[in-house]
Amino acid sequence: MPENEEEISAPKKYLKWEAGEFAEYPKSAGWYMIFSFIGIIIAGVLFWQKNYTGMAVIIAVIIFFFTQAKIKPKVNKYIIDPTGLTINDKHFPFTKMKLFWSVATKDGNIVYIRTTNKLSAPLALQLGTINPKPIENFLKEFVPQDEKMGEITSDKISRLFRF
Repeated sequence: MPENEEEISAPKKYLKWEAGEFAEYPKSAGWYMIFSFIGIIIAGVLFWQKNYTGMAVIIAVIIFFFTQAKIKPKVNKYIIDPTGLTINDKHFPFTKMKLFWSVATKDGNIVYIRTTNKLSAPLALQLGTINPKPIENFLKEFVPQDEKMGEITSDKISRLFRF
């Protein structure tokens, strides 16, 4: 959801847009019922096996899923300029970026950036319906692109479960 479509597509010394921090999937009553049913079945099997610790863990996980499912994504402000990437108030200089790649899913476009921090997950820049080409072209000037990489596993799982 860019502020202005022209801002993202016009050749400038910076690109900026706004998008949710993660893809949001509406959850129907059916979604909650399916997860409840699965949780009850697994907890029941664990109870039958007298695995009370496992049962408690499954119940805690289901409660966690339900509370997390209600969280709405915050809107992030993205700016890419010759010094790096800024997400809201946090700046990531290009010197801290190893590579980037983009992925088109049925739910929108995402640009991933792997940083030099080995312990952190790649940054996921949600684009929604914004064309990723201007962003890719801008980033290519500073960071290598890996066209073989795909969607990260945690995003695939989130999309699969509509989480």
